[in-house]
Amino acid sequence: MVPNSLHNKNKSRKTKVQVIISIMLVLFFGVNTSCIYALDFNPIPFKSPSQQDQLFTRQQQPIQLKKKELTLEEQVDRVEMPVNFLQPVPLAGIRIAGLTAKSIAQLGQNYFVVIANSKFKSMYEVYRDNRLNNKPNYVTTDSIIHSYLAFTNRVYANFISKQLVKDLNELLAAMLKVAIADYQQAEDADVREDIERNIAFLSLASTLINPSFVPPRIGQVPELVSVDLKAIERGSKSESAIFSKEVDFSHFTPVGWYKTSNELKHFYQCREWLSRMEFPITDIATGTGNSRTNNFRRSVLLFRSLDLAEAQNKPALELWGKLAKYFGILGCQIENWQERTVYAQDYKSMFKSNANDLKVTLNSLAEPFYRTKLLLAIRRQKPVNLSSTSIFDLADRSSQADAPAIFRLFQITGEPEISWFRDIANIYPSDSLALSTFPLALIDMHVWGGGQANNILLDNVWSVDPLLVRRLVDLKKLVIRRLPGGQTEPIENRRWQMLSSYFRVFPEGIQSVLRSELWTSRRLESAFAAWLDGVVSLAPKSAISISSTSKAKSETKSETKSEVKSSTHSAQPVSPNRTKPISHYLEPDADMFLRLAVDARRLMSDSNITQYLDEAGKEHFNDFIRLFDRLAKIAQLEASGAPISFIDNKLLGNIDLILEKVDVPLPAILPIANNSVADADKSSHTGFTMALGNPGVLFIIMQNRQTLKWSLGRGAVYTYYEIPGTNLTESQWLKTLETSSMKQLPWTEQFDIIQSASVKTK
Repeated sequence: MVPNSLHNKNKSRKTKVQVIISIMLVLFFGVNTSCIYALDFNPIPFKSPSQQDQLFTRQQQPIQLKKKELTLEEQVDRVEMPVNFLQPVPLAGIRIAGLTAKSIAQLGQNYFVVIANSKFKSMYEVYRDNRLNNKPNYVTTDSIIHSYLAFTNRVYANFISKQLVKDLNELLAAMLKVAIADYQQAEDADVREDIERNIAFLSLASTLINPSFVPPRIGQVPELVSVDLKAIERGSKSESAIFSKEVDFSHFTPVGWYKTSNELKHFYQCREWLSRMEFPITDIATGTGNSRTNNFRRSVLLFRSLDLAEAQNKPALELWGKLAKYFGILGCQIENWQERTVYAQDYKSMFKSNANDLKVTLNSLAEPFYRTKLLLAIRRQKPVNLSSTSIFDLADRSSQADAPAIFRLFQITGEPEISWFRDIANIYPSDSLALSTFPLALIDMHVWGGGQANNILLDNVWSVDPLLVRRLVDLKKLVIRRLPGGQTEPIENRRWQMLSSYFRVFPEGIQSVLRSELWTSRRLESAFAAWLDGVVSLAPKSAISISSTSKAKSETKSETKSEVKSSTHSAQPVSPNRTKPISHYLEPDADMFLRLAVDARRLMSDSNITQYLDEAGKEHFNDFIRLFDRLAKIAQLEASGAPISFIDNKLLGNIDLILEKVDVPLPAILPIANNSVADADKSSHTGFTMALGNPGVLFIIMQNRQTLKWSLGRGAVYTYYEIPGTNLTESQWLKTLETSSMKQLPWTEQFDIIQSASVKTK
């Protein structure tokens, strides 16, 4: 045994050596010495070379790091917002119709107030009431964009009914023809079963788009289709008979304006089925019992049925590309960061399936390492590395290179928020604290670049539920896409490209109230409500064929579409009490109006979409473009402090005569249920409902730049609500609005007021 004194002396010598080495490394090489003291200079006694190899192998294993949970402060950056601070206006003793004394005091403090529970159902009614009572208009971007979103949704719905449904039917019929021919010539039982499942996959899609379709009697195809069709109708998580795995069938439940007709509903379900069902590129067979299928082989055989098919006297791949394009127009393309997805064009560059012989395809699959070579080619085409500064590297340390490769027939398209909302519905609280702990609108606008949303979240960081914070990174992965170099950028989203103007702070020189912090926050409510409006609103079919007659015949008989086309004509107000001109105002958001004009011109340039519009519908599209251009010029004048012309002032004063031709009632709901549970566990369903209320009536204090006189303008704005639970129906929501029993969001209480029915705006 070594004496303690000698052991301590040796230990002291070793420590001195470590210190000397550390100092030398720092002086000469700048090496961090934090790890030097962990070195052990005593030799390790290996009994055999094999033991040394084993220990070396153990030492080379990577250290398992615990996944870091990011806080809200780590995921959200504060944004500097150059806002104005207002000097309160004393309004004590002043009476304003439609406002209580408390509301008037708030108006003097903030220069604006919104009565969220107005009696109006449509925005144009607010401006009609102003015109008939000689009150100054404040024309908001909300009232303009609401009409446009409802109109373009109707144009899309018309295009679906007239063209896309027909194209989908033809594509599926052509692919089924090839798949059935392959089934008949296949000799191997496993291959026949793979093709049978593909026929069931295509047959279910055909049944969804055309309920009268009868699946072919091939093997168990009708039975497989029946099982999964019933699962789609239930809309919950259950076992898929066609894919032999658990599937979340809630994704196939139509949302928003797709629920307004059976044809739109069937199209939505077919599109989701064709895009969301994936084929893992793996040789591992799946299934139970005697039913075992190879998903990699299924994906190649499905691609073969597309590549060899003909539709509309052309290769079916051309029709597939056309459909993929328009699916992307109807909704943005959603990328899944947890998988490496390949599509038909990727297989086209690797498979030479132009031969009609099925054996050629099967033999190529049987080549040694063929799948490995395919995956290497896919990896070269679709890099998955992220930059070292990406927040997702911190939140998820799993190797992206290990992500499974998936084949999809179509890319998933839609609104990425809805998928995320469904995923978190199971953790949404059912009590009154939900509104403060789960600020869903703020979270969503944060990921789309809403700087003021960031600031409100950080100011209330203590109240945000940690469960929601933990799931925030999942939403970011849905709205941000990866680039080949590892960088990231927001995905292309038509709706948010327009609505992002709501996130901007107006430049200096405009009305002070429009640069206040509260107005910047108020525009957040408009931004998210406009997104929801784009999901649920739909103009009637007659909206794309506008009649020259007006509903307001008793008010004026001279207004026609020329109020938009001509700068020299505008209908006259009819009130007999008018004694002097009234100054009207436009929200000076020229950027928003220009974005709307760009979007309208883009849609008009697509002849495939507009070919189903009659001449009146096309002219109505042009009316929108002219209106947007004209409003942009007026907004630029107001922002610069220059006076607007007499004709422009009359246009703003008579804006209701234009809007009434395209405006639609505003109240609507979007239930988000937690359907991602098994059928046997339906009792645990929770969720929430997003809702648009009656148009809010905005009271805002404005100053005429030329006369320096103050006036009180009124305008129509969005009002938005979040409601725990999904049991609320649309009729119940309308009754709730009448009784003033809704609850406000905590972050809107400073500027939105819900008054009792007895003091509604008159």
